[in-house]
Amino acid sequence: MSARKGKTDPSRHGRKKTQQKRVSPAALLAILPLAALVFLLARRMDGLPAQPEASPSPAVSAAPASAPAPTPGPTPEPTPEATPVPTPEPTPEPTPEPTPETTPEPTPEPTPEPAPELADSLLAAGLEKPRMRDGEEQLQRLEALAAFDSRFLEAADKWDSLPEMVRQDLCSNPELLDYVLGWPGEPSEGYFTEEELGGGTMLLMQYDPRWCYSPYGSGDVAVTGCGPTALSMAALHFTGNADATPDRMAAWALENDYYVYGAGTKWSLFTEGAAAWGLEGKELPLWEGSIRDALDEGKWVVCIMDPGNFTLYGHFIILCARDGDGYRVLDPFSRARSGVSWTYGQLSGEICNLWALCAASEEAAPES
Repeated sequence: MSARKGKTDPSRHGRKKTQQKRVSPAALLAILPLAALVFLLARRMDGLPAQPEASPSPAVSAAPASAPAPTPGPTPEPTPEATPVPTPEPTPEPTPEPTPETTPEPTPEPTPEPAPELADSLLAAGLEKPRMRDGEEQLQRLEALAAFDSRFLEAADKWDSLPEMVRQDLCSNPELLDYVLGWPGEPSEGYFTEEELGGGTMLLMQYDPRWCYSPYGSGDVAVTGCGPTALSMAALHFTGNADATPDRMAAWALENDYYVYGAGTKWSLFTEGAAAWGLEGKELPLWEGSIRDALDEGKWVVCIMDPGNFTLYGHFIILCARDGDGYRVLDPFSRARSGVSWTYGQLSGEICNLWALCAASEEAAPES
């Protein structure tokens, strides 16, 4: 047993010595970076550029997983390339927006005083629907109208002397201003101008100074004479009778009992009365077709209107033509309303009766 124990296996002993002298790859990997670092430091100390030749070295990934991680020496951190700081672009100073030139509002020119024909400058006011006003409302209305024509203040100065019907009419129809300022005036003998006698359709106004103060019933032609003035227009248009002025027509109607005090003009003035002036008057059914048919035949249609868009008390107007979808009106109390086309729907609710007028086959002279 001792001899076996003392024997030594030479091959086994030799392998052991070989294993002690062999340097492992892991040790080489650990030494190489250190050697490179020493070499780099030596070169730098000599003033040489620090660019060692690249020597092939096994890839790190080739080291066995069990190999200890190499402890690198104090490798100088590479100097990062200086990132240029972007020079901020100069911020342009904001260009002030051009201040728009302020256009001064035009100073309204003073409204000139309207001409005596007030209807031409107060059409909108004349179209106001008539309504009854108490004393305070009447004065407020005059103040509002004075913005158009200061002469309404003159009318206010004589307000207490005016009949109540005249006050109400002026507030509803500013076209009466000249008549009111001249009230009470003296009757004058009316006449037609050459233009009016020249034919065509002529609008005659009750408040015309040629006949407005001529008496008729409980007032004068300007206030109560719509019936005679309407018949006067028809006689002038269809016969050209120069004597058929509104003042003469009113006087004739009074003399021949065509006026009822407290009620107004009788409807028969447009049938029996019309015949005395060379006209033929015929009552029409109350429907639009009869109006269209009469106008298409060249006749005029007289309408008696209830209080509403035209009057406070009742009023005679004439439809003289069709105008598109509406009708042309001759209102002897308002130029403004005569300048507007009226639809049948606007008229029908106020129409009480209708008559068609045209020239008679044989003219009859007016009775004296």
